[in-house]
Parts: sequence; structure tokens; C-alpha cells
Amino acid sequence: MHQWKVLLLEAGSDPPLTSDIPRFATSLVGSDIDWQYKTEPQDGICLGLENKQCKWPRGKVLGGTSTINYLAYVRGMKNDFDNWANAGNPG
Repeated sequence: MHQWKVLLLEAGSDPPLTSDIPRFATSLVGSDIDWQYKTEPQDGICLGLENKQCKWPRGKVLGGTSTINYLAYVRGMKNDFDNWANAGNPG
């Protein structure tokens, strides 16, 4: 069995207390703990926004984007897990 070692590096410091309350997530988007990324302009997307660019919030704090994502849970795709297992990554 392999002995795995993982080093996790995250930018920023401890998240503010408001990050524990989903209702306050909107106040964290665009704040100093958000990288404030925007999408690339493309046809049919973000048409009502400046330069056709949507905000793409990403957390710049310990915990990363999960700190500012409204505590949303998105389940992974079964096919992805199956492909990883078939590539030699069981479990």
C-alpha cells in the first residue's frame, strides 16, 4: 500500500465569522477574500453584463471557494469516478 503525503497550500487567512452563515455569502462575493475572477466573453452568455463577463467567485481564504459558495453541495459524476478507478485509482 502507498504512503501518501499531501501538502495543501491556500491563500489568505482564517475566514470571517459570516462565512458560517449561508445568508451572508453574497456579502463575501467581491470582498477581499474573493479572487474576483470573471468569465471569458462568449456568445450567448452573460449578455446583460459588462463585456459579457460573469463573476466567477473563488475563495482567497482558508477553506477556499467552499467558504463563499453558499454551502452548496454538488455531487460528482459517476462516470468520472469510474474512469479514475479504471485508470488504476481504486476507492
